[in-house]
Amino acid sequence: MKESVRNKANIEDNYHNEDMEDSAERYQLRLMATTDLHVALTGYDYYRNTDTGEMGLSHTAMLIHQAREEVANHLLLDNGDIIQGNPIGDYAASSLFWQHPASQQEEQQVTDALFAASSDTDTNRNTTGVHPMIELMNLLQYDAATVGNHEFNYGLDYLEQCLNGAQFPYTNANVYRISDEQPDAPLLQPYLILPRELKGANGESAILNIGIIGLVPPQILNWDKGHLEGYVRVQDMVETTEAMVPQLQAAGADIIVLLAHTGYIEENDPSISENAVLPLSQINGVDALIFGHAHKLYPSEEFAGRPGVNLEKGIIHGVPAVEPGVWGSHLGIIDLELQYMAGKWSVVEGHGMLRSVADDLTDTAADMLLQEAAQTAHERTLDYIRTPVGYTSEPLYSYFALIMDNPVVQIINDAQLGYTREMLLNTEYVDIPLLSAASAFKTGGRYGSGHYTDISPGELTLQHISDIYSYANTLCAVRLNGDELKEWLEWSAGLFNTIDLHGAAEQELINPAFSPFNFDVIDGVSYRIDISCPARYDASGQLVQPDHHRIRYLCYQGVPVTNDMEFIIVTNQYRAYTTILANPDGGRIVIDAPLENRDVVTAYVRQHGTIAPQADHNWSITLGTQEQYPAHSMNVQLEDQVQETRPDSSIIAVFSSAAAAEVWVDQYPQLSVIASGAGGFTRYGIRLNV
Repeated sequence: MKESVRNKANIEDNYHNEDMEDSAERYQLRLMATTDLHVALTGYDYYRNTDTGEMGLSHTAMLIHQAREEVANHLLLDNGDIIQGNPIGDYAASSLFWQHPASQQEEQQVTDALFAASSDTDTNRNTTGVHPMIELMNLLQYDAATVGNHEFNYGLDYLEQCLNGAQFPYTNANVYRISDEQPDAPLLQPYLILPRELKGANGESAILNIGIIGLVPPQILNWDKGHLEGYVRVQDMVETTEAMVPQLQAAGADIIVLLAHTGYIEENDPSISENAVLPLSQINGVDALIFGHAHKLYPSEEFAGRPGVNLEKGIIHGVPAVEPGVWGSHLGIIDLELQYMAGKWSVVEGHGMLRSVADDLTDTAADMLLQEAAQTAHERTLDYIRTPVGYTSEPLYSYFALIMDNPVVQIINDAQLGYTREMLLNTEYVDIPLLSAASAFKTGGRYGSGHYTDISPGELTLQHISDIYSYANTLCAVRLNGDELKEWLEWSAGLFNTIDLHGAAEQELINPAFSPFNFDVIDGVSYRIDISCPARYDASGQLVQPDHHRIRYLCYQGVPVTNDMEFIIVTNQYRAYTTILANPDGGRIVIDAPLENRDVVTAYVRQHGTIAPQADHNWSITLGTQEQYPAHSMNVQLEDQVQETRPDSSIIAVFSSAAAAEVWVDQYPQLSVIASGAGGFTRYGIRLNV
């Protein structure tokens, strides 16, 4: 990293306040935080071609301006995942357009726009060479930031290029460069100490040294193995923090803030955890906790009743904490009340809260300086993603992808099967049955009623491919036996709640604790999911019901799958390297290709020219294990097709999807509209015969 970034806060400086005197004065400090911005420069949705006005840093900026005006003392911090997550991020990494000199005309247009937006703007500033997300953060004058797991998606060299443009310091405590020739060294500054002069209500002032520790999940070594293996090692987040806190205190930090790119989960064994908020909040000496990664909102009712949580105060185990969502939809605010007594600073009071772009702004106003600064990246990205790749003769939508087989997932699996089949020719694996696993990435939920794939028949562009496959995952394949395949499917089946055969006529279908992108559909086999049986695994993949199985009639080409069968299953590097049920002993990977799954889908569409995607219905949800259900067919029948062979009773399993899905309900006799919901959602039902 260039010197100006790495040494903004020199960790060798002496920060001890040896001359301060005790004071009855109480000082207020506001910490403002963003997390998981994922290149949301503005509110523009590149999949729906519309400006939502409900997200994007140019809109979050209005909340930031308001929050700053309310207090005298404040810091603006970011918690990582800024350079990946939408087509701008992918195009910026592949084309490096932001590193290329702009034409004189473009330079003048940007200068004129910025000058018009703010009379204080330096019109001679360099408008090239800075990643567009960093550029906006510079304009907002962030005080410090850390990296998230997605910062490593494009490699260490690219990460360095991006961070070199930051006019604020970056920190991370648990990632180290490794070398055969010299001791391991921190990738970034392992901590920051930011001296700030606080202003009191009565005109007094005092120096506060704010310590900041940045953390990222150790799983980055698996998720981005191709970029990181042999170059870095990553320490456990909890152990790192326990060791780092006393170091900061000894160096003179008066308070310590964690920028922890990790989520909240209740785990029996927190060691090497991806989601470590709970143990981090219990470390002595931590005064404020900013977390993320999971794209959730804290404080919010989603966390009600969970260990350590006080939603009214916005604290976890007494530590003020925030998780401000995703894409700049919210601003996290932690207000601390501080006092200097007995020779040291202490936090007298503190609480965390969220402010929403959608709910807390009176209109869809945006910071025009940021809007204009984002314009070049926006326009170049639109030109790129509108590149044609083929056609579809059928509509593609993911509104019902969690409750029945779906063409969007089918395309991914068909593309992965075709590509991998060619790869395996003339290898030792050519005669092993080939399967493919994929999930629907856009299924609403906490991301809102607009977060679905909905593509009309006609031309397909790169924009549509990104809509179908949203992540920059790379293709992998694993080798499993029949029992291991079934266990993988058992975990996926945890998406569904258990339906009581003797319960209410309407019962909730989807388990909100289960991340929908973990619901893998495996093509090449046929199976049913009996949701009258308790889930064998919980959302995190822990075995919770060892005596129960939901997967019924698992067959390969009409033959029941047994333990002695072997399969090659195509998936992505995220699943292959981090999911024990997909890679039980860590040694099952037979293909690790440096090719994005999204590019495989693009090649598939280009090869066929026009696609006519149809789900093959190789799976379905059901109730019970009646013997009349055929186990020999690759094309599993839908529930309405077997209605006449079942008792004359049924249960309606209820789920939410977008209101826009109502136009498709008549295509599926087993579906019905139940009622309108909030936020653009509608409640639907699927009839399950008992």
